[in-house]
Amino acid sequence: MIGGETEEHVKELPISQAVKVGNRIYVGGIHPIIDGEVDEAFPEQARIIFARAVATLDHFGFTVADIVFVTAYLRRMSDYEAFNELYSRFVSPPYPARKVITTDFAHESVLVELELFVERGEKQYCSYAVSNSAGKTFAG
Repeated sequence: MIGGETEEHVKELPISQAVKVGNRIYVGGIHPIIDGEVDEAFPEQARIIFARAVATLDHFGFTVADIVFVTAYLRRMSDYEAFNELYSRFVSPPYPARKVITTDFAHESVLVELELFVERGEKQYCSYAVSNSAGKTFAG
């Protein structure tokens, strides 16, 4: 969805691009395919998915600051540094929780896809260094 339009091939699938439940939005499979075509450049694919994420959030009256969890799917781990650079322009500290998974996609030219969990409300953040009730610090 860019500018509120849903592509024809998505309309034919048995899915919803996003579902809002109360103060939450679940956004699945934000991809860089436009009119059945995919730009070969990773930075352009990332720009498209981030623009689609913002448009989807805006559709429901949410912002990037409401994102609590991101799953990023990359075809190639060699794009990880470029993804982090572009991702850091999309989100601001304090950052949402995130994981990155390498995978193949149904469309062989797709290099990146996003999944988002979004919720309004007060958030608390934690880094990898966490202390337990006994004061022992665990770093991951």
